[in-house]
Amino acid sequence: MNFPIIVIGTITIDNIFKHEENIMQYFNNMKSDLKINFVADSYKKYFGGTASNVAYNLSLLNVNSKIIASAGNDFFEFKSFFSNHNINTDWVEEVKNETTSTCVIFCDGNDNHIDVFYPGPMYNDRNLSLYEKNIEGILLAIITPTDVQSMTMRCKECIYFNIPYIFDPGLFLENFDVNDLMFCCKNANILIMNEKEFDRLLKHTNLQFNEALNLYSKVIITKGESGSTLFYNKESMNIPVVKPTRIYDTVGAGDAYKAGLAVGLLNHLPIEECCKIGSTISSFEVESYGSMNHTFTKKIFIERYKENFNEYDSNIESIFFAD
Repeated sequence: MNFPIIVIGTITIDNIFKHEENIMQYFNNMKSDLKINFVADSYKKYFGGTASNVAYNLSLLNVNSKIIASAGNDFFEFKSFFSNHNINTDWVEEVKNETTSTCVIFCDGNDNHIDVFYPGPMYNDRNLSLYEKNIEGILLAIITPTDVQSMTMRCKECIYFNIPYIFDPGLFLENFDVNDLMFCCKNANILIMNEKEFDRLLKHTNLQFNEALNLYSKVIITKGESGSTLFYNKESMNIPVVKPTRIYDTVGAGDAYKAGLAVGLLNHLPIEECCKIGSTISSFEVESYGSMNHTFTKKIFIERYKENFNEYDSNIESIFFAD
C-alpha cells in the first residue's frame, strides 16, 4: 500500500469538559489568588493529537498516511482506530513506562478554553529518525507541534531526503532556539499557524511582519471565523471561512485545514485552491465534538465548496475523496 504523506506530531487522548456559560465571567474580578471551582455540564473522552487529527482528515479524503510519533502503553485501542482508517502506525514507537500524551480541555460555547497538556512519551520523538526508515513513495511531510528537538530533526531529514514539508511549530514555538526556528521556517514549503501564533513567532524571532513574509516562501495565517490569509510572491489573498451548519467544537480545526492543504498540493492544485479545500474540511470538523468524529462524502463536500466559493475549479473533483 502506498503512503504518500508522513505526519509528524502528537498522539493524544483528549478529555473535554464543557461549561454552558461563558467561562470568562469567572476571571473578571481576579486579584492575586486563583481559586475557581468549575462544574462541567458535559464530559467526553476522545482520540486526538496533532498528528492523529491530520492523519484522520487525510483518511476522509482517501489519502493514506503514515505517522511518526510516540505513544504510551495504552496505545492498543488507538492503534485499532488508526487501522480502521488506513493510517499506518509502523513508525509509532510505544513507550512501555508511559501513558499516551493527555490533554484536558475545559471550554464553553464561545470558543474560550483552558488546556492542560501532559506530554508523556512525546519527548521520545527525538529518538526516532527517518534515516532508519524506508521513505520510498513519500511525497510530502506535515510537521505539526511536538517535541521541539524532534521537529528540528524532522525538518533537517526532510531537506536531506528532498521531501517538501508543511511546517507548524504552533504551541511549542517559544521553546525553539531562534536560529533553529528560523531554519525550519525558511526551508518549509509552507509555513502555517494561527494569527496569535504568528504574533508570537514575530516576538520570538524579533522580526517585523513584512520581514518574516519576505523570509518565508508561502505563509498561511488562519483566523478562525475570519477565514485565513495566504501570503505568496509578495501578494496576499484572503480565503473566506466556509460556514458550517453548526459549531460544537473547534479543537482540531487547524489540523483539518492542514490535511486539505496537503491533499491539494499532492494533486498539484494552485496554492489558493489548496487553502479553500482546507477551509472546507475545517467546516466539517467543527460540527461535532472531538477532533475525529466528523465525516463527509465527496458529493456533500463539493456541494459545500460550491456554496461558499463563487469560482469552482473542476480539478477539485480529481481528488480521491472517499464516498
